[in-house]
Order: sequence, then C-alpha cells, then structure tokens
Amino acid sequence: MFKKILLIKIIFHFLFFPLYISSPLYSQDQNVASIDEEADQFFKKAYYYFKINDYDNAIVFAKKGMDLDSNTINAFNLVSDSYFRLKNYEEAMNYCNKALKIDPKDKRALNKKALIYKNQLDYVNATSVFETLLQYHPTDPFVFYSYANMFKEIDKIEEAIYYLKAGIIIDPKKPYLYESLGSTYYNMDKFDMAIEMYEKNVKLEPDNKHSFALLGFLYHKKKEFLKAVDNYQASILLNPNKCKIYNNIARIYHSSDIFTSSSARWHNAYPYYVRAAELGCDGSHEYLNKNGFYKKGNYLPYELITGKTDQSLDSANYFFTVGLNEYDNNNMERAIMFFEFAIKTYPNPDYFFNLGTVYIEQKNYSEAINILKNAIFLFHDDDNIKRQLGNAYLNNQNYGNAVRIYKNLTTLNPNASEDLFDLANAYHRFGNWSDAWPLYKLSAEKGSQRAIDYIDSVQ
Repeated sequence: MFKKILLIKIIFHFLFFPLYISSPLYSQDQNVASIDEEADQFFKKAYYYFKINDYDNAIVFAKKGMDLDSNTINAFNLVSDSYFRLKNYEEAMNYCNKALKIDPKDKRALNKKALIYKNQLDYVNATSVFETLLQYHPTDPFVFYSYANMFKEIDKIEEAIYYLKAGIIIDPKKPYLYESLGSTYYNMDKFDMAIEMYEKNVKLEPDNKHSFALLGFLYHKKKEFLKAVDNYQASILLNPNKCKIYNNIARIYHSSDIFTSSSARWHNAYPYYVRAAELGCDGSHEYLNKNGFYKKGNYLPYELITGKTDQSLDSANYFFTVGLNEYDNNNMERAIMFFEFAIKTYPNPDYFFNLGTVYIEQKNYSEAINILKNAIFLFHDDDNIKRQLGNAYLNNQNYGNAVRIYKNLTTLNPNASEDLFDLANAYHRFGNWSDAWPLYKLSAEKGSQRAIDYIDSVQ
C-alpha cells in the first residue's frame, strides 16, 4: 500500500525547491520598486550580515527595514532563516507564518516550517508541511531530498530511498541526491551501491572533498587500493590538512602489494606518514617515533634515513643536467631515464616537473599524472607542479580533476590571469559554459593574452 501511495506521489508531485542556504534570500528585482530607499538599505545590510553568518545583526537590520515596509515576504523569510540558524525555533516559526500570510504557497517559508518541525522532532507536523509543499510545487527535487532526510532521521530507510530515487528521476543532475543516497547505502553496508552513488556525485560535483574521501575509504575497504589512493589524493587536493587521509595512503603504500619490494613500499609511504604526523595524526607520529624516524623535534627527511647526504644532492643535480641536455637534443627516452635517476637520488620538485613535462609532450598523460600526483604530495606547496598536473589532466580529458587543480590555484591567487584562463578552459571542456564564460572575461580583464585572443575569436 505504501509503495502504491508513493507511486501516485511520484507521478503527481514533482517539485523544485532550491537550498535555502544558496538561494537568494532577498530579491531586489521584486522588492526595490515597492520600498523606499532607506528600507532597501536596511535589507541589503541584513542580507550582507546573513551571508557572513552574523545572524543577530541580520535580524536587527531586517527588522529596521520592516519598520518602514512591513509587507515584504523576503524580509520575513530572511529573519526566519536567521532565527533558524540561531536555533530559536519559536521566532523562526513566527516569521515563517508571517511570510505565509502574504503567500500561503511560498516555497521557502513552507520548507523552513517543515525543517523547524523536523528539528523539534515533531515529525507529524513536518510530514504535513512536506505534503503541502508537494501539492503546491510539484516540480522540484529538493523537497524529495529534504523529505527523505527526515525519513532517514526516524529510520524509515525504505521511504528515504524511495524519495531520493524519486528526486533523481525528476532531475538526475542534482549531486546532493546521489550523495545522500550514497550515505544511506553506506550506513546499510551496501558498499557497492554506495560507491555507485558517490561516483555519480563527484562527476556532477568535482569539488566535493567529502565524497572523494568516502570513495577512498570504500575502495580501501574493498582492497581496491589503486582506486582508493586515487580518491584519497583527490580529496587531499581539496582539503590538504586532513591527516587521516595521509595516514590511510601511507598504510596502503606500506602494506599492500602495489609495490613489490619493501624499500619501494617504504619510499612511497614515508612522506605520507610524515605529513599525517605533522598534521596531528597520533598513529603516524607514534609509528615514526617507534621506528627511529623522529629526532630533536623533527621528522627526518627520507634522504637522511636512507643514508643519503649532500653528495647525493650533487649527484642528483648532475643527473638532472644530463637529462636536460638529452631533452634539448630530443632524446626523450634518455631524458626520462636521467630525470628518474635524479629523483631516486634526491627528490626535488624541478626533477618531477621536468619528468612530467616529457611524458606530457610524449602524450603519455597517465604516466605524467602519476608522476606529478606523487610530486604534489611530496611538495604540496609547489604551484608549478599543480599547474602541470592540471595540464596533464586536461590533455587526458579528465576535466573534473583539471577543474579541481585550477580551482585550487585560483583560490590561492585569485589574480593569476593564466590560471583563471586554464580554469575557464577546463570548465568549457567539462561542458560547463555558464562557469567558463565569466572566467574567460575575468582572465582577460586581468591581462591574459590567451583569454583576450579567445574572446576576440568568438565575438
């Protein structure tokens, strides 16, 4: 009977309700014309304070605006949202109801009302409000998502899965639906199904560090170590200070059969143990300390624990110089060999960069990606290596990973015109023109000749 009722609902109740966090809380286009300038300024200040999470001031300025214009539904919703964030559910409900007196079908107010009831554990009234939303707005998957989360809270998992699948049927491009369904399957120990959902999530949302970390953990659990490392590393690119992930990578490299020799296992694992320990992972610190790799407050460089000295650095520079000469003479195989000698003798970011460059020029993008990914986690602050890795991903048509790399670079340096162009290009190739075009223009404004030439070519 339940499934029959749900089937009727899925046919007749399709709706779209944007996240109240990301949706506009104050629409100037709808309200500026109907309020005087002073009230408008108060509302703008209230919206600003809400965006910076200063909810008390958001309430103060919104109320000042309402003293001048008491019939603006967006202001009521803004105040309700602010009280909700402060967990003052009584006042949040009060302003929800004021908004609904103006428009009983207002999506944001109805959704907030349902969430207030849910947070108060009043699931009967929350259900009633969700059903009202389904009746008034039968085209938005977010209500299915929100409704499903309530069912998850009360352990009605069958209903939660059904509503999440319904949301996906309505709009298969909403990443939050796959993430929620993935977590549901994960909690049910249905790991293969969880992996399928998280993979779909990161394809639509390539900067979701949480999903990449969970994919790494799930593949790790299934002993699919290469996939585990790949997803752990993607997560670290987005969140470089997560010590547990470094520790997990170290454990995989140290204990799995990815590398055949014990020296190779340790060589690859050690930098991750160190990074994890530096970030506060007690297990990694204790392991390094127990095995004698911690002295006078410092983790010993890998070169020193293997007996390498400054003479090794001189030898590495020699190999690197020979490799550059071979490269200049177009002897690529010999260039690769000497760059690899240099890296094995004394790792240096320049050696990795040039080795990656050779592989890119040979169109061996997968090998370039492998080399440069290892380099990033040894030298995680080196932007040139990140750029070259982004270039390798782009040429390998792995646009989601390219977007993550260039996004990281432009976050660290928002005025880097060429990085902005590369990010725009990655979005463009990823099929996301709406994000690409503003970045092309911004890159041109900041002086990128490539961006200027491209814009001229399409206009």
